[in-house]
Formats: sequence, C-alpha cells, structure tokens
Amino acid sequence: MIYCRKCGAALPDDAQYCMKCGAKVVPLPDSSTGPLPLRTDVSEKTPSSKKPAGRPVQPRKSPASSHSSSVTEKIAYAIGGLLLLGGCFALIFCFFMPSPSSTSTKASVRQTSSSSANTSSASSTAQSEEQRKAHEEAIKPPVTLNKVTVRPNVIGEPQLSLSLTNNSNKSIDAFKIRVSAYDNYGTKLKEFGYGDDYYAGISQDTIPPGGTSSSDKSWTLHGFESGRKFVVRLISLHFSDGTEWSTEKDQQVTIEGRFNP
Repeated sequence: MIYCRKCGAALPDDAQYCMKCGAKVVPLPDSSTGPLPLRTDVSEKTPSSKKPAGRPVQPRKSPASSHSSSVTEKIAYAIGGLLLLGGCFALIFCFFMPSPSSTSTKASVRQTSSSSANTSSASSTAQSEEQRKAHEEAIKPPVTLNKVTVRPNVIGEPQLSLSLTNNSNKSIDAFKIRVSAYDNYGTKLKEFGYGDDYYAGISQDTIPPGGTSSSDKSWTLHGFESGRKFVVRLISLHFSDGTEWSTEKDQQVTIEGRFNP
C-alpha cells in the first residue's frame, strides 16, 4: 500500500496516478518505512519572475532636469529666431540700399535731366513768348478809333457818330459796333428800361486804305435818352476782298464819348 503525497489517499502498490486527485505517483526506492507520502510531479510551474518582453522602460527624469532642458531649448529657439531675423534685415538692406556707383550714376542722370528740363523750359518759354506776340499781332485791330461824338437829335434822342481810320492795305466795306449807355451813377442802362443793355450798329460805307470814315454817318440810340456816357466797342471789320477781322471774346477795342443834351 502506498499513499499520494499530494492528497494522502491510499493507493495500490502498482498505482501510477492518484485516483483521487490525479497526481502522478512517484514510488520511493525503499517502502519498508511505512506509509510515507509519495512525491508527486506537480505539473504547475512557478510563475516566472521575468518581465514580459516589450517596450523598454525609460528612466524617469526629475522635474529639475526637465525644467532646465525646457529653458535651454527656449533660449536656443530665441537665438535662432534672432539670427534668422538679422539675416532677413541684411538681405533687405543689401537689396534696397544703392551702391555708391549707382548713386553717382543716378545723380548724374538727374543732373542731366535737370539741365535738359531747364533747356526745354527756356525753349518752351521763348516759343510761348513768340506765339503770344504773333497772336497779339494777328488780333491787333487794323483800324484806329479816333473820336466819338454824341449829340441830341430834333426830339432829344442821343445821336452817335464815330471817326475811324483804316490802317490796313485793303478797303473796308463794312464794320459793326456795339454801344453801351451809362447814367451819371455809372449804372448800365437798358433800351427803354427793359430791353437790351446795348445798341448794335452797322456801317456799310467804304473806307479806303489809310482813309477815315465820314462824320456824316451816325446812329440814333432810341430808348437810351437817359444815357450820359456812351462806350463804343468795335466788333468786326469786313474787307472788300471778302476777308473779315473780328475781336476775340475778351478783347476790348473801345472808345467813349459824353452826351450833354
């Protein structure tokens, strides 16, 4: 008779496994010592103390070491940013800052341009002056207004005559005038007090070159009996060859006379 070393159950001498717990029976070399517990082969293995293979565990850094590393990184980033910014400023300065040679070239070009501009301006001024004189000569009236005479007619209306000398080398066969009347206060009068503020006259008497108009020609200024000063403005001249001379818009070729009824 033998006994199971695991559970202590009695087993036949030839038993290889325990009929109660199923453990394997290992017989001892000497069984005369009595029912000693037999050693059973326990299939359970002691859990291994080895840690499962996997990601290696990094040693934990201390807070002071981590803080120091963070400050160092920040300083490094700041220095790198400053260097990058300085490089950008250097590139911009080199790009926009002209070299001494280009500056002198630009100064020379400016001086040449200024000289050319002054020459051009002087030439333009001289040309403008010549054009102005030519224009004044062109619009210069080819006649001389000598005298205006204003007398009352038989019913007291102002009657105006004009003495005009032809200074051209062509015969004048007609001319137009415009007469404005003013009272002694200098107020410009209207015809009969409500009409036009001027009188339009025309003469078709021929005036030869160098000749003077006849004093027999006159215009009766109806509706301007209150006038005391009369201003005659020459409007145009018509020549016998069909050409015409006219005053410009702002050109005043005038002569005045007094009326004493």
